[in-house]
Amino acid sequence: MDAGQPVMERAPSDAADARRKRVLLTNAYGPYELKWGQAPMDLLGARLARGHKMFERSSHLPTWALYLIAENVHNPCTVLEFPRWDDFIKEVKKNYDVIAFQIKTIHTARIARMVRAVRELSPATEIVLGGYGVGPLYEGVPHDPERLGEYLLANANHVCRGEGVRFMREVLHDYPVDRPITQIHLPPSTVHPSERSSVEIPMPAILVSLGCPSACDFCNTSAFFHHKKIQVATPQVVYDTMKAHAKELGLDELTFILFDEDIFLDPPFVRELGRLIRSDRKTWAFRWISFGSVRALSLGNFTGRELRECGVQGIWIGVESGMVESEHAGYGKREASLTPPQLFADLRNHGIQTIGSMILGFDFHTKQNIEADIDYFLSLRPTFYQIGPMRPCPGTKLYRLMSKEQRINNNYTWNDFHLWEVGSHKVANFSDPELRAAYDLAHEKQRTVLGSPVLSIYECNLLAYQNLRDADTEFLRFHARLARDAVRTLFPVVTGIMRNAPSPEVERRAAHLLAQASVALDGDGMFAWAFRGIAGEVMTLLGRKAARDALREAERNLPETAWAPDVRLTRYNVPGKRAPLIDKLSSGDVQHGRKRRALRGFVQSFARV
Repeated sequence: MDAGQPVMERAPSDAADARRKRVLLTNAYGPYELKWGQAPMDLLGARLARGHKMFERSSHLPTWALYLIAENVHNPCTVLEFPRWDDFIKEVKKNYDVIAFQIKTIHTARIARMVRAVRELSPATEIVLGGYGVGPLYEGVPHDPERLGEYLLANANHVCRGEGVRFMREVLHDYPVDRPITQIHLPPSTVHPSERSSVEIPMPAILVSLGCPSACDFCNTSAFFHHKKIQVATPQVVYDTMKAHAKELGLDELTFILFDEDIFLDPPFVRELGRLIRSDRKTWAFRWISFGSVRALSLGNFTGRELRECGVQGIWIGVESGMVESEHAGYGKREASLTPPQLFADLRNHGIQTIGSMILGFDFHTKQNIEADIDYFLSLRPTFYQIGPMRPCPGTKLYRLMSKEQRINNNYTWNDFHLWEVGSHKVANFSDPELRAAYDLAHEKQRTVLGSPVLSIYECNLLAYQNLRDADTEFLRFHARLARDAVRTLFPVVTGIMRNAPSPEVERRAAHLLAQASVALDGDGMFAWAFRGIAGEVMTLLGRKAARDALREAERNLPETAWAPDVRLTRYNVPGKRAPLIDKLSSGDVQHGRKRRALRGFVQSFARV
């Protein structure tokens, strides 16, 4: 067996098992409120691909921390994810020895209600609090009449502000606490190629490290770990975990999410992982997405070509702003010889997708310059995007500074911790409606200037095929063929976008890409082109139907409702069972007064992209 390969340790004997505490791991109960018309936990639909309707992608991200802990302790564990209130109460009445809650600050009131229920129904149960919502509990918010932060800290037996697996091992006396952490039973995230598609693309996640030393003043996750980086997995462990997930899913071609807030700060890690991926032809189609800064990519002397050789498919890059003032705002991640336009262009030319993030409402933003800053961001042509108002979170340097300047409003509540909120603090040069208008403007420009992220994905793959098909290594030529396949697959979808374009500019962009693709795919036979033509007509009709449906729903003025994902219950370390046992207790996903409608068989091969 390879060194470092992730293997579940042998379970304790039944006798030892009987002495171990029973654990329930859970998060806040649902259903969950929509924010500005979207489910906050839909990373793509609400944030990174917002506003494209028929051609808008959506996603579901599991609460990975709960599953990670359950996999890495020997105790009998139950993970209850996205419960409804009755589901939670049913489990509480089973008198677990330990109940651990993951807190998101937006759900502080819900967690407080759950803790009260535990104290009433199972008073002997130990309560553990963890997650990024723990940090703000110590600083509090101005408007907390029920003093929920104080209540939670007073009623928790254990509070985790650090790496959760080893913390829980300490709580449970599950020694040795520093034994390896495995990640082979974590459920994957899923991506839906369009808003209404029933197709699910699995994307497993692997935790590489926690924390970030860049110490941006607004960043809650960096502040949580005191601006330090905690390594969790080595390149060998990440690679072996990739292979384990691929085997479990029965897929050779797979994209992984590697959680590391700036993975390129460790160039040897990235290069070793790339070497491992290239070492076995069976893993050549493994690709990964992670976070990276302009500074780290520049200092590491990474080029688009080398990153492609390391298996990189996408990088989330915090641009924040393109204005000169932003370069002096104390964001070390922006200090580099490489400019964002140079970096984004090089990545795109090698088929590497980008997620660009931008903040609205800096003190240097004015009503006169904010649109120019938005236009700068659009000029980078990010594949996906996160654009949102500045958020001062308790526990961060920005919050303390604004508090000192008396710019935090007294109406700031726990429920204001999300991307879609204005009014909790004073913005230097904008009223609350004006900042919301800037947010809407940025997304409308994204929709009408660049169009659906599908066009940017298409462009990335087209450029990768054009630039890598004659590369001097077989690995890169293999990736050129993958890119060519993606261009073929998406041709009908881009045709549908062109014929349902939201603006003449998007129509021209789609037409230009299709013309380039026609040249690149010139060797394809008549049957392939006939199929693409028919599929393009189908996509056109589906696009028009979606537009009519949207109009009818707007006319009916359907109310916005809550987001209700599936309730999932998973049991770990069940005697006689090697793998976790999974139950789905209910189905949900209700938004805007309707259930998600499936387009059966809609672009099944889209899952390859």
